[in-house]
Amino acid sequence: MKLSLVGAAGKMGKALTSEVQHNKEFEITNYVVKPNSSLLGKDVGSIHFNQQSNSLFVDDPKNAFDMFVDFADAQNISSRIQMYKKHCKPLIFCSTGLSSDEEKSIIALSEKMPVFIAPNTSVVTALMKDFAKKISKIDQSFEIHISESHNKSKKDAPSGTAKDFARMLQLSTDKIEFDRTDEDKNSHKIAFSNNFESLELRHDTANRSIYAQGALNIAKWFYQRPKNLYYMQTLIEEIHE
Repeated sequence: MKLSLVGAAGKMGKALTSEVQHNKEFEITNYVVKPNSSLLGKDVGSIHFNQQSNSLFVDDPKNAFDMFVDFADAQNISSRIQMYKKHCKPLIFCSTGLSSDEEKSIIALSEKMPVFIAPNTSVVTALMKDFAKKISKIDQSFEIHISESHNKSKKDAPSGTAKDFARMLQLSTDKIEFDRTDEDKNSHKIAFSNNFESLELRHDTANRSIYAQGALNIAKWFYQRPKNLYYMQTLIEEIHE
């Protein structure tokens, strides 16, 4: 499967590039960066791995591909949407930190092409969300607290995943506790407690490779799906069936 990687110059772009190098089912044919990026025309391998690759950063796909994978930050959303409309290819959208209107614009793309929205590509995180939802419905006496920790390079705070948890549990995103550290480790926690018992759901990741692997697993499942809007829960529900 041939991918156009959007946000190719970022840390997740590097992680996905590295993961694809060890996976014969995939090939990245376009490494897309911002139109004003200083990396345009430069060699991808030289930038990420200090090794020539003969693949260059571009601002629009030049080579044939089957699917977009977007790990870019929240900037230049409008120009990226125009690019998606132009090529009309399936899109796995993993960006976070979007405004409400920007999120609606991405969702609207599903009227023209298959769109899979995944602010977090970990299947375990999706299972954690599913379990938390069930707990909250079974016992409404629980007080619920959400917290997260990421590397200080992450621009949005709280994280998109933590906000997603809060929306699902009908909690205010203002009450999410968050921390930014020097470590590469990421952590999300949902804590339930009442006068009689307590429970914590926690997911920790040691590095970004788990999200790169998750994106490729999504791509396998998502490939050749009909035009529609998909989420991690869509994938989880089908797996359970």
